[in-house]
Amino acid sequence: MNPVIINLAILLVGTSIAAYTDYKSGIVPDKLSHFMIISGVILAPIVYNDLLFVYGVAAVVFGLGFAMYSFGQLGGGDVKLFTAIALLVPFYPEIMQPVVRAIGISPALPVYPFIGSVFILAGLIGPMFVIPIRTHLRLIKNKNKIPDFSKKIRKGFLLIFILIPLLILWFSLAPAFIVIFIPMGITISLLPFKEDMIRLFYSEKKLITELNDDDVLALEEIDEEMKEDLGLWRKTFTHPELEKIKKKAEEKNYEEIKVCENLPIFVPYILLAILINLFFGDAFFYLVRITV
Repeated sequence: MNPVIINLAILLVGTSIAAYTDYKSGIVPDKLSHFMIISGVILAPIVYNDLLFVYGVAAVVFGLGFAMYSFGQLGGGDVKLFTAIALLVPFYPEIMQPVVRAIGISPALPVYPFIGSVFILAGLIGPMFVIPIRTHLRLIKNKNKIPDFSKKIRKGFLLIFILIPLLILWFSLAPAFIVIFIPMGITISLLPFKEDMIRLFYSEKKLITELNDDDVLALEEIDEEMKEDLGLWRKTFTHPELEKIKKKAEEKNYEEIKVCENLPIFVPYILLAILINLFFGDAFFYLVRITV
């Protein structure tokens, strides 16, 4: 049996479980992501020849993911899951080619690691398309609670208008680039509503003693004095950092802090991106190839 099948099976089963738990509770169990990472580290020497590339890509993915996690752009569970994907399936699996060719698809093999294809597509589908559309609908429903709603709508349309020259350039290269422009436009139009979204949909008070490394601080809703007293300069902190923050909070008599709860889930989109890219190689390159 091709050893890649084992890695692929761990990837698909593990990500499916993670997608389900993320959908139900908004959490990716550490035991699951740790199992996937350890499996990737152990199996890599058996499955792949270029270990320096495999481990190097995983290290870069973890580093970039941790940077995004530090500023509240990605959950800790998502970072670990992306690292596991990079270890388990660093390249597009060749065993998929005869399968997809049998159903009439000629996959467009990516020029970058498979995790790149997954991250880009998952981002386009979820955080840049489905989630922003749902957020727009929620904003419209709560427009009476948003100061200067009409003005912010106009600012959003202006931001989209600024992107039009870029769209024309991209479209002249390949019509497929519109799949990037549309999500980008929808997402950028939300920028004037950033503080409103946090205030209305995500910001909740939480006891500082109960903070954990999965919490995302609502910095926009925390006063400057508290930020300075507790040393809050980013939205997420590791467990050792949180212990220091809790100690400072006790000294300064701070009991509660605002955090972002019920944030949009991401892992189901990661699973969807994996499945799509397994069939098309790299979904975006595939669209470019058939539209040029």
